[in-house]
Amino acid sequence: MADGEEQRKNGDENPLLNQIRNRTYSLHHQQFAEIYIEEKHPAPQESSVSEPIRTRSPEEENIFLLFQEMRRLYRYPPYVNPLGENESFYRQAKKMEDFEDDYSGNAPFSAYFPEYQIMSYEQLRTYFTWRTCVRRGSVKKTCFSYVFLYIYELINNIGVTDGREGLSRLLSIWREYVPYERKLGAYMAEWVKDYYIINAFEFPFFDLVRGEPLLQEYYPFPEETDFFDLYAKLSSYPFERSAFYTAETERDLRNCFEFVVGKLDGWLRENGACFDDLINYDGKPAPWVPFRKARYAPQCMPPPERKEVRISGEERYWYENGRWFCSARRICRTSGRRIIGYLFKRIEQFYRKTRKYKYRLNADKTKLDLSQIREFFPDPKLFFEKIDGAILEFHREAHKRSVNVDPGRLEKIRESASSIQEKLLAPLEESEAGVDAFPEDDGNGPNAESISQAAAAVEKNASDETGQPLSAADGWEKLAHSLTETEKEALRLLLRGTGPGELQEFCRARLLMPEVLAEKINEKAVEAVEDNILELADTASVYEEYRCELERVVLNETE
Repeated sequence: MADGEEQRKNGDENPLLNQIRNRTYSLHHQQFAEIYIEEKHPAPQESSVSEPIRTRSPEEENIFLLFQEMRRLYRYPPYVNPLGENESFYRQAKKMEDFEDDYSGNAPFSAYFPEYQIMSYEQLRTYFTWRTCVRRGSVKKTCFSYVFLYIYELINNIGVTDGREGLSRLLSIWREYVPYERKLGAYMAEWVKDYYIINAFEFPFFDLVRGEPLLQEYYPFPEETDFFDLYAKLSSYPFERSAFYTAETERDLRNCFEFVVGKLDGWLRENGACFDDLINYDGKPAPWVPFRKARYAPQCMPPPERKEVRISGEERYWYENGRWFCSARRICRTSGRRIIGYLFKRIEQFYRKTRKYKYRLNADKTKLDLSQIREFFPDPKLFFEKIDGAILEFHREAHKRSVNVDPGRLEKIRESASSIQEKLLAPLEESEAGVDAFPEDDGNGPNAESISQAAAAVEKNASDETGQPLSAADGWEKLAHSLTETEKEALRLLLRGTGPGELQEFCRARLLMPEVLAEKINEKAVEAVEDNILELADTASVYEEYRCELERVVLNETE
């Protein structure tokens, strides 16, 4: 009771509770706002004036009906698509591909990802009139959305006969319109590159950049490829720690490596690859979508003629199973390091021979993973032939002798030659004619034997006069002819893979020391092919790189 009294006492002191407690809900006591109704004043009546309905001319009516046909080609997607229906845009663009107009009006237009379906009759006529002028070589300033619409047509190959014309028109509209709108370049640089990738162009991308200053602002030329700096650090052979690698030899070794890799790279590019593919492989490929910021309908395009496009050594795009992919970070192969090491060893081996270095080096190609090389060279032998051929070519080019001609002395030589020519042209007596160059004709014309003998003599003289070095094949033949029968028999034993005991017995029977015999063979080999052919360790053995040639000229002549 005491608590109830206290609560009632507290409630009486609360004015809000008292107000709620004392409220009545009778409708008769509710207060309402008064409503005042203003007097009605009739609005002034305006006299109706009939306006004439403008009728279209027959030409305008035909254009209107054409636009209606175009609009009916549009298919609204069953889902929300911020880019609209690109396939419908392509069908409409093909419908209007050859349409030309000469509209006198000028309707403004602005839209994000513009398309025909959202344009009015006047806007369509304004656009097609502007496009007609552009195709005829007159580019005037207009609404930026009209320009984008025209570019969308070009990237879908609308209004062009092939990719070359499309590329030319893309670059042309960029050049002509960029003075009116500088920000056009940010879009065009990407779209021109995308257009290059999806169309079949024979020339490299940077050849295109070289001829177009607008592209050079966005795609700076890559520095000249320095293969040495790029690949030397990957070598499995530490060539820089070699005793032969000095300040004197560094230039030749470096430049030769650069030349050889350049030759291999050029040859591989002719076959759809590059040298870097031998050394590195792509990481997980990334999907690539061309023309991400434009209306493009790839499903309406034929499959690309080129399935792979290379922008640079590291940037590559390829088409597979209806989708485009681009290369990710490249990873060095284990076999790639060994290939680089073999190149440095083979080059150093060559220069050790040419400089008569006291220690020789052997580049063992059997340690290379040939299965990897076969991806690019069906016959690995061709790979090694390309390497050796490039090394020899570089050496010959680097050591060409230059001839300086003194103009004063040249004039004296000419005067002397004229005097000699006059004497040679003087009539000669029959008795002074000397011996004929060819044998006498027996009345039936020169026989085959006499012609071949004369031709052989002429060829021999020409060879002697030019002083050209013998070819590699001639060098091996020369070696075979210079060897004694004992030396040939010793080589045959080694080529057949006989044990060291048999060679010892062979030499003992002829009162020869194996080391002395091997040295004599090597001396003749250096004269003929400019290299040792026998390795002198515990016993003599044939270097593997020369086995095929020795079998051809020494072993096979007895079989």
